[in-house]
Amino acid sequence: MTYDFQIVGSLSDINKAQWNAFCPQDNPFLEYDFLNTLERSQCVGSIESGWVPQHIVIQDQKEVVGFFPLYEKYDSYGEYIFDWGWAHAARSAGIEYYPKLVSAIPFTPVTGTRVLCAPEHKAAVTEALRGFLLQHMTTKNYSSAHILFCTQEEQTLWANEQFMPRMSHQFHWKNKPWATYSDFLKDLRSPARKQIRKEREFVYSKCDKIIMKTGEEIDAKEWSCIQELYLQTIGEKGAIPYLTRSFFKIIKDIFAHRIACSFAYLHGKVIAGALFYYTDNRLFGRYWGSFYDVPFLHFELCYHKPIEWCIEKGIKHFEAGAQGIHKLKRGLQATNCYSAHYIVHSALAEGVNRFIEHEKSLLEKNLKQLNKHGPFKQQK
Repeated sequence: MTYDFQIVGSLSDINKAQWNAFCPQDNPFLEYDFLNTLERSQCVGSIESGWVPQHIVIQDQKEVVGFFPLYEKYDSYGEYIFDWGWAHAARSAGIEYYPKLVSAIPFTPVTGTRVLCAPEHKAAVTEALRGFLLQHMTTKNYSSAHILFCTQEEQTLWANEQFMPRMSHQFHWKNKPWATYSDFLKDLRSPARKQIRKEREFVYSKCDKIIMKTGEEIDAKEWSCIQELYLQTIGEKGAIPYLTRSFFKIIKDIFAHRIACSFAYLHGKVIAGALFYYTDNRLFGRYWGSFYDVPFLHFELCYHKPIEWCIEKGIKHFEAGAQGIHKLKRGLQATNCYSAHYIVHSALAEGVNRFIEHEKSLLEKNLKQLNKHGPFKQQK
């Protein structure tokens, strides 16, 4: 097949039904409404935001056969596959590292497919898309292209003598499945089980109620708390508030069927909360915050309660966000994440490749140790 590629600067110029027809059912962040809300609320879309949409429409004889979410990037914020060292090395050598091209979900380090097309066409489409991107980078003077948090299958398709495969890790939870939360606890090693019970008992003694709510169950006051907690936590960490107030308003109105929150209450008021997105089979943790300093409350709202909820709902997979070795003792396990990278400048590419190889060796040793000390009696 011969594919044609068209770059589109806004999702509003793409048909929603066509986009969603190629979107996987287990990843809410690839759905049209989520990505388009980021653009509508001006979280992305300008050079100042660092993310300028350059989405690719893939056609075969003028028939749309897929899409590729893509952004022109002017920094490395909000990606969570860290290449700041590469940018510094480039700058030291007098090489312009920005702008670059990135295929990822802005501000959202979740795993999943990046090339949206029929599965039987994935290999052919990716090969043609790779060739188009290489030519496009040369024409427009981009320094590099980065496919972040893709599937292992896609990494293999991208990686050849040009795109370099890179591995990282997060902590994910996978359902056995367990019939009850008690069954889950029984499978944990004794120290982890005791620690979780201790944490939950303490938190429940300090709160009147802790609950998970979805979609329309979340009232206006509770949703307002989620917005304020997000801004408060960002401020406390000295981080960048990527999400605008407009984002929170729009996403609740049009994406409620994908939203879940855990809340802790005291005297009838929300004192802490965490925001999640979900599908029938997957739960994704995003942001959390607390108006009061209660020990272990973070673990309850971000791990214990969501895992309990996943077991009740039969959800198979829970991604709790980037980093955090403390998650290991709370039932999550080290899981490989994949990306692929192309650097135009040959000398810089050679240096980056050496770094990736060294990093891979260290990561493999680290993962081996993490799995050795995993939370379960026998690793599942």
